[in-house]
Amino acid sequence: MPTFHSVKYLPILILIIISIFDLVRHRIPHLFLLLLAGTYLIAGFDFSRELFLFLVPLLIAFSIFTNVGMGDIKLLFLLGIFATPHLFSIHYLVLAWIIAVGTLIYSCLFSSSRLGFIPLAPTISLPLVAIYLGF
Repeated sequence: MPTFHSVKYLPILILIIISIFDLVRHRIPHLFLLLLAGTYLIAGFDFSRELFLFLVPLLIAFSIFTNVGMGDIKLLFLLGIFATPHLFSIHYLVLAWIIAVGTLIYSCLFSSSRLGFIPLAPTISLPLVAIYLGF
C-alpha cells in the first residue's frame, strides 16, 4: 500500500509523462495538468498566493507576445506556484539550458510532423524532475 511519502514522487511521474506527450503530440492535455496540480496539493507542496497574483498577468502577457502554446503557459503557471524555489535557481536554469539544446536537436532530427514547433514541456519540467531526484 502506498504511503504518504510515496505520493511526493507522483509529480515526477506526471512531469515525465507530460514531457513525453509533448514531444510526441505537441500538446499538453488539461487532464495531465489537473493531475499535476492535484498531486502537488495532496503531497503537501506549498502554494504561493502572492506568486499566483504575480504570475497570472505576467504569463498572460507572455502568451500574447510570444508563440508559446497555452499548455506550456499553464505548465509554467503550475510549476511557478508550487515549485517556486527551484524555478529561480541557477541549477534549474543550467539544467533547462542543457535539456533545451537536447530538445532542439531531437526536434530537428526526429520531428517532421510540425516543422517550426519545438516542444517546451521537456525544457520546463525535466530540470525540475532532475532536481527532485537529487541531480
